[in-house]
Amino acid sequence: MRRCDKSKYLFIGVIIPMIIGCVLYALLYPDVWFVNILDDLLGIKRNNDNLNVAIPQIFRFYFFDVLWAFALMNSLLLITSTDNKFHVLPLTCTVLLGALLEMLQLSGCIMGTFDFFDMVAEFVGALLANLIFYYAWRDYSYEENV
Repeated sequence: MRRCDKSKYLFIGVIIPMIIGCVLYALLYPDVWFVNILDDLLGIKRNNDNLNVAIPQIFRFYFFDVLWAFALMNSLLLITSTDNKFHVLPLTCTVLLGALLEMLQLSGCIMGTFDFFDMVAEFVGALLANLIFYYAWRDYSYEENV
């Protein structure tokens, strides 16, 4: 049985996807509110023209949702898992949070535009994280290392 390395999984499954999403947002979409906040904090001045890069709409609108749901799901799995089975509760929490955020956008409580397919993308990201977690840790025996 291989030994579990949660810190490596945290880095690969949570931190790397969040960094990729932030860097891509900052490079491709500098007019996004959190990029403006980071620019203000770091004292960065830039013109807010998007790069002249042709990006497929599916990437533009859904890739970032997949990334954040993937990172959130991995965080929840690392916090809550005590076995190497498929985990329904963290998956449900991730999907419900995504749905709640979409409903808040629909009601106008937070910035953004409601999109049903955002919820689908978030489900895909959470499901991918759950499957990767399962396969990455399937040989790990929790009983041996307790």
